[in-house]
Amino acid sequence: MIAQPGWFSGDQGLLTKEDKYNAAKRAKEKEIDRLLDKINKKGMDQLSEKEKERLKQLSE
Repeated sequence: MIAQPGWFSGDQGLLTKEDKYNAAKRAKEKEIDRLLDKINKKGMDQLSEKEKERLKQLSE
């Protein structure tokens, strides 16, 4: 199948720019939620330096 301009091939067929944007946004929100859940359950001190840096990046 040949993609038309503005469409991209993805795991689930052809995706629009909007589909790609929304998928990336959902992935970012899922990662933020995972880190916030860890903070809620174990406290900020239990995040690794890598996780703290990633949370900072995601919140910008």
